[in-house]
Amino acid sequence: MRYSCTILAVLFAFAMHGQDIHFSQFKQMPLHYHPALTGHFQGDVRVSGIQRTQWRSVTQAFVTFGAAADFAHIEGLKDVGAGLYLMQDRAGDSEFNTFQINTSIAKAYTLENLPDARLMFGAQIGFTQKSINLDALRFDNQWNGFSYDPSLATGEDLPNTAVGMLQLNMGAAFHQKLEGRDQYTGAFSIFQWSTPNNSFYGEQLPLDARWNFSAMGTKQINDEWDIRPSIHVGLQGRFREVLIGADARRILMEDKGLWRAIYGGVFFRTRDAGYILAGMEYDQWNIGLSYDINYSDLTPASNTKGGFEFSVVYIFEKFRPPSIPKRNCPDYL
Repeated sequence: MRYSCTILAVLFAFAMHGQDIHFSQFKQMPLHYHPALTGHFQGDVRVSGIQRTQWRSVTQAFVTFGAAADFAHIEGLKDVGAGLYLMQDRAGDSEFNTFQINTSIAKAYTLENLPDARLMFGAQIGFTQKSINLDALRFDNQWNGFSYDPSLATGEDLPNTAVGMLQLNMGAAFHQKLEGRDQYTGAFSIFQWSTPNNSFYGEQLPLDARWNFSAMGTKQINDEWDIRPSIHVGLQGRFREVLIGADARRILMEDKGLWRAIYGGVFFRTRDAGYILAGMEYDQWNIGLSYDINYSDLTPASNTKGGFEFSVVYIFEKFRPPSIPKRNCPDYL
């Protein structure tokens, strides 16, 4: 059984070379998918974090961390935002590790013909490193006939245990604010458009470009309720990912700058899993929890257990004293 789990973990680790890491709560980590959404929020600075754990019942858990900070405005540049995104993923018994850092910039344009509409363009440049720990694995050649002997040579020929690559990502987005709380956003992007080399063996093994298409909206039902449908489509080589669903948001307080709301919904990742989402908004905080329920061909091993995800977003706003256009000067005798 030990050998079976190890082999399965190795296969998973190497299979992931052709497909990027994903999150269920894609709206909570926009810089992972859309450079054009850098700086797209109400406030001055946005700090985001997300953690995902999956496949714990199959092998060593696959654990992914993401963190981002972006600025809505760069001093001296009108409607220009900038951001930094970090991601680390560790997968299975092989400790297959992916570390990524991206810097992003985006420019927004106001459209005169459409009220409260913005067209945004963004780009990212970054670096990704992938590595594997062979010492954490067991191989057939380390069986001495009676027991496992870690001092024996593995017999595996892997010239490099780490590979690094530069990447360039770009995209565009459109956002329009309508009446009340109604609004919608559409975005697309292309990641790794230069298809960098992705081989541990030094040969040419290009990483497929990843195309992302997202649409999300808010429809106000009444003073207390909103419905928020969303869809995300990811295309990378022969891999396809489609996330679709909606959540309902209940407004608890909206008075004198105070904001309280809770939300919950159901989403589906086609041919893979469904997941439930719950969260709350408390002034500048947005905290989300989701849990994937696997229904793919891996169900016999996963026992329908997928991934748990936790996210938190905080938006800073600078204090701006109210402007007083006119002052009455007292009369002095």
